[in-house]
Amino acid sequence: MSDKPSDTSNQPQINFLNIENDRIKALFRTICDRYRFPRKVKIILKGTQLKGSTMQAQPVFQFSSLFGGIDTYRIRLAEFVRDSQELRVEELSDEILIGWLAHELGHVIDYMERSFFEMIVYGIRYYFSARYQRKVEHRADEIAMNQGFYKEILKTKEFLFNHELINEKYRKKIQKYYMSIEDTRLFIEKEIFLDRVDQS
Repeated sequence: MSDKPSDTSNQPQINFLNIENDRIKALFRTICDRYRFPRKVKIILKGTQLKGSTMQAQPVFQFSSLFGGIDTYRIRLAEFVRDSQELRVEELSDEILIGWLAHELGHVIDYMERSFFEMIVYGIRYYFSARYQRKVEHRADEIAMNQGFYKEILKTKEFLFNHELINEKYRKKIQKYYMSIEDTRLFIEKEIFLDRVDQS
């Protein structure tokens, strides 16, 4: 599995809003360069305040989206890891930041497969169904790992599940909806490395 994009013509237009940290900008550009996108879109990385999350990927709905499809997506980025005033996002290691942002881009890839109206249904189901939310979060991880970010996703999992400064309420939410460390390792073993052996 190559870490290079298969079609550079589909690489997104990247905009930064309220992001001053040059390392975060550089890491995000690198992640997008490694990702394979099915079509060309615009992605905005926006620094903002978030109550329920640390990062959040969203489609940007516009009037033109009704007929031409969604072509802009936003990833919202908090200053601190949720429920913490000690863990600044910009101070996380490269691997953790890459894994976390790659997960959010996994959501973007998932969104890109859906029409405007399908995204409306998607949002409703995500909000009201814990089972569907869990499925969606697992899918974002799987997309990111299949794009080559399996080491970074695992590092991010280890941080979120094990770091002593992660708020316990936040950790319980992660345990409920997100892929566990063990499940992540099993996915890597079965889906990543077995696929590589089969292709050799």
